[in-house]
Amino acid sequence: MERITFKRTLSSAVLHAWATEFNRAHREAPICASMWRLRFAALFTFGALVFLAGRALAETNADAPTGKADAVIDLATREGVDLVKGQWRYSDTKIIEVDFKAAGPDKQPTGKPTKAYDFTPHAGKMGNARSDDTRSAPIDRAALFQLVPDQPHNS
Repeated sequence: MERITFKRTLSSAVLHAWATEFNRAHREAPICASMWRLRFAALFTFGALVFLAGRALAETNADAPTGKADAVIDLATREGVDLVKGQWRYSDTKIIEVDFKAAGPDKQPTGKPTKAYDFTPHAGKMGNARSDDTRSAPIDRAALFQLVPDQPHNS
């Protein structure tokens, strides 16, 4: 049986050693590239799912009107107030200290008694027990805009 031998020159042996080492060193390059693509795809998918879940779980108000209003009433005009049979009223407001309860473990006001601030008088609908319209005086539209001069209004 004849023995096969390889006769190499020094330069071909160096080239062969370099190629072998290069292949050994870069053998994992395709695997790293694949892992990078996999991580990118996973991150993109996760981001898309978070975005879609946020949109799906967002609070929406199905009763909120959409589109253009059928009518607009300007309560800054005498005609607008007359149309709704309304009346502008004015009353000084005071900030008062009231008894309250701190937040309890259920995050409701069931904890220890504490003090809080409120304002008085409270406005309300006609006939509301909290609304005391006898303390508020009717006010003319022109006088109302003199009280709040920086607000835009129709003349």
